[in-house]
Amino acid sequence: MLNLLNECGDFELLKANLSTEQLCFIEEILNNFGECPEPDACESIYSLVMDWFIGNIDAEKLIEGILRVDNTNVSLLDKFELVKIQNNSRLSDEDADFCMKQQALYEKVHAHYLEMYVRLQALQQFDEGFYESVSVDNAYYSGRYKHKIYEKEFFKFDEDDFLKLIIKVHDIFVKQINRYFRDKYRISIEDKSAETYLGIKKPKEPEPHYRYSRMTEEEKLAFKAKMQEYHADYKQYVENITGSKLHYDCVVDDIFMLLGAFTFAEQAEKEIKDGAFNTAKRSYEVRSRKIAFGILSSYKSYDTYEVSLNSEDYRSLLRALSYFDSDKEHIKIYDNWTNRFVDYKKSERDGIYDTHSANGTKVTNFKFYKNGKFEVEFINHRTALEFAREFLGQEG
Repeated sequence: MLNLLNECGDFELLKANLSTEQLCFIEEILNNFGECPEPDACESIYSLVMDWFIGNIDAEKLIEGILRVDNTNVSLLDKFELVKIQNNSRLSDEDADFCMKQQALYEKVHAHYLEMYVRLQALQQFDEGFYESVSVDNAYYSGRYKHKIYEKEFFKFDEDDFLKLIIKVHDIFVKQINRYFRDKYRISIEDKSAETYLGIKKPKEPEPHYRYSRMTEEEKLAFKAKMQEYHADYKQYVENITGSKLHYDCVVDDIFMLLGAFTFAEQAEKEIKDGAFNTAKRSYEVRSRKIAFGILSSYKSYDTYEVSLNSEDYRSLLRALSYFDSDKEHIKIYDNWTNRFVDYKKSERDGIYDTHSANGTKVTNFKFYKNGKFEVEFINHRTALEFAREFLGQEG
């Protein structure tokens, strides 16, 4: 079975995230199945293993799913429950410390909001009780018009308000974890919603096919029944969202799935190289020790030329040049390059079209042209070719 699973799309990435001991457990269990009984069974079992790995299903659901494909081995649950994916083993001490501190803060804030909501509900009941007790005297007349002494309640804080508040707390926690890894390692990470990690879906409110007034009595009864079911499901949804807590493991799992077999440093390098290659799209020219790129927007404004230096393509190229110049130590644009060469626009009056020293160890000068060309000068022809081959796809 394991040999067959090796042919499935990303199984190598899954195995790269397992320790040797964990992989041995998987091999022993899957090899007990022999050959898949159906042509698509390997992909089915692979999908189940992947769902279990990323936390979408637990070990029991995994076994149930596998046994639906092959029910010849029913003693797997104990073995799988011994296999625990511990991403902390892949986190540095600094990263794990950050995640645990964020977890503690998130749980405290979540608990405080739950307690606050209970107190607000009690206060709201007191508020409503007060208005009810004074309802008889809560009026005076001015001419023919009746006015209320107490115009309205102090506040209204219902379950929808609380739901939005708690979802925001969940989402902030997810974004804080992602932002830490995104900023530290300069890799692209998508911020998914808290509902995605919690596995909780908001129920969809039923809609009538046509106006309620045009419905028959039987259709009205059926629609009312659907609405009652919806309200019950929505109430349960609110309870699930507000009462559930996230763990940083689920967010980190996603990050490691993004990395696959790569380390953080390798993923950063891949994204840097992909960015430079996609920016150039082979639309560049190597001239001895210089490489010229046609990637900028230069235009005349009134009586002077200006060049825009804040495009993503240009920034991707500067990042690649910083990475290359620093012998792959610097994974973001040099600060002094950002200050000098990245801005909304630069004017001819500011001397932008002069030759500028880059002060690098491999990259010596930058020059901008009115036709939109950006020219980079390296210390020699060999170094220019080295950059072109590694970052731009230059052959030979």
